[in-house]
Amino acid sequence: MLTSAPPRRAGLRPAAAAEGAPRSFRGAGNALIVGGGIAGMASAISLSRLGWQCTILERDPGRRRMGHGLLLPAAGRCSLERLTLEGIEAASTPVESFALHGRDGSPLRHFSIPGSLGLMRRDLVALLRSALPASVRLETGRVVGLEPDGAGAFQAVGARGWRRRADLIVAADGVHSACRRALFPEARLTPERVTELVLSLIDPVLVQELAGSCRKFHDPTSGLALGLLPCRNGRLVAYAQFATARHPAPQREREVVPFLRRHFGSWNPLLERLLKGLTPETSHLWHTTDLDPLPHLHRGNVVLVGDSAHPMLPFTSQGSAAALEDALCLAEELEGAEGRSGQGVDRALAAYSGRRRLELLPLLQEGRALRHHFLDPEAATRPVAPLAGFLPTLPAEQ
Repeated sequence: MLTSAPPRRAGLRPAAAAEGAPRSFRGAGNALIVGGGIAGMASAISLSRLGWQCTILERDPGRRRMGHGLLLPAAGRCSLERLTLEGIEAASTPVESFALHGRDGSPLRHFSIPGSLGLMRRDLVALLRSALPASVRLETGRVVGLEPDGAGAFQAVGARGWRRRADLIVAADGVHSACRRALFPEARLTPERVTELVLSLIDPVLVQELAGSCRKFHDPTSGLALGLLPCRNGRLVAYAQFATARHPAPQREREVVPFLRRHFGSWNPLLERLLKGLTPETSHLWHTTDLDPLPHLHRGNVVLVGDSAHPMLPFTSQGSAAALEDALCLAEELEGAEGRSGQGVDRALAAYSGRRRLELLPLLQEGRALRHHFLDPEAATRPVAPLAGFLPTLPAEQ
């Protein structure tokens, strides 16, 4: 099934800033986590270990994004270990290098990325879900905004008109975050300049041939690239990147394979062999975007994590790792604040916000520089690894 990210919702009236008397908590406090993806579940695991009573509110608990594959850097792997997830090795494949090739298959550059993993998003989500403590509640519901609760904090507003209070609201509701729009209505996602088509398929022979390396073929003159990421059990993730203005994206599932064959089928024998018998399990159209840095990653009793706080371009390969680190950083700053006055939590959220903004800014800048490089027809003369935070950085995009 060809899926696409939902469009931004319009017409949602943003909440005003919350004002009022200082908040106080009894016991450890309760946290409402909006979104049950990677950032949301990692936050629930981390906070529950501090004694927070966590409820995850997910609009569609049964959804599966099978077409998403992740190149998880060593830092992300370390975060999974800090979360004490079991079964990481069984769910993933070691990826020790990244190989960049021209369209004809000629090698351009080879980069070592030790400690990295290739895995399916659904497998990572399953690992996180299995690690949720029994105390964490999972509920179905869609949050469409935030509003002052009359007691100096924000409360969540549901699609069906319900209101939900919590000592802490963790906004993990993704790129098109309703919580972010409520807190920062002036924030705008950047225009799409590169589109990515992600497919999952089973090809044990090609996975074996890749031998633990992520391989990418790039033609700067045409604004096209196709990458191959090995995952476990012979599963492969293929991702085609193309300049949005130059190459209209396929709109229907039946158009996906002809699109790939038309643009990549004559590049080299490996891709010709791959595309000749291509039968993808799933395909997903990703309208890539990012966000200028927000002034803060919190306001009142609401804190943003993951794509809600900092959507990243796919060139970074850092989105999932950053979401995991957000959850761990948030818990570190909140440690010792539970059971204290609201001011203690406010200070912890401010510390989290300041720390993560500084840590994430270089990744945002490098992702934009990599996008600029991808779209530059002269890029063939200076090939670089399309990875942020793995290797020495490119100059920032002007």
